[in-house]
Amino acid sequence: EPVNGDARNFVQKEKRKKGIKHMIDKAFLKRIQERTLDVLKYSKEEEQHGLELHKKSIVFDSLCEPPSPLSKELLAKINELLDEGVDRRSIGSRTAKIRQAMVKNTDYVAEYAEAWEHSGVTCISSTMGTTDLMATINRMADSEYVIDTLSNLLVKTNCVDDIRKAKENGKHAIMWNIQNSLPFGGGVDAAKELDNIDLLYKLVLLSSVFCSCESSAS
Repeated sequence: EPVNGDARNFVQKEKRKKGIKHMIDKAFLKRIQERTLDVLKYSKEEEQHGLELHKKSIVFDSLCEPPSPLSKELLAKINELLDEGVDRRSIGSRTAKIRQAMVKNTDYVAEYAEAWEHSGVTCISSTMGTTDLMATINRMADSEYVIDTLSNLLVKTNCVDDIRKAKENGKHAIMWNIQNSLPFGGGVDAAKELDNIDLLYKLVLLSSVFCSCESSAS
């Protein structure tokens, strides 16, 4: 991601303009790349050096939605739910069956693998947290299913060595996180919330970032 704010703003405007269409739009990516290079004004040598450095490095994307392949059917369902005003956090559970079927479709899996290669990312911290414990566990189960089914491409990580091995083996590592304390119980029963923390830890939820949350604030 470019560090320049103008380039970031351009990407966000393009995304909003397009809406959710499909996983890889090469013309869209080319426009973003051209705009970014125009803003940053790299020389050809600097650009090539940056690409080579990125390819050799272990690259983290610090906050991501749970990754999965996309299909026309899934995109249509997502757009339908968004048009109905459904909360984005509920979309995963409402589309789980479609996504589970897709990870065994070779066409979509090939496009999914290509999207990973385009990103150049080694490891992502994938957001599992929703507004309650059961929904969070269901989301973790969905992610686990994708990772297990696509084990030639993905690994779930709980340590640095896993990430290094993923890089060495040409795979991509996924670490789970939640962004606030709502899945623990929402501040109603402290003792129960401590039990829920233990439960999620056993399910290899290693990172929890508390931000702008009523429970953590209280």
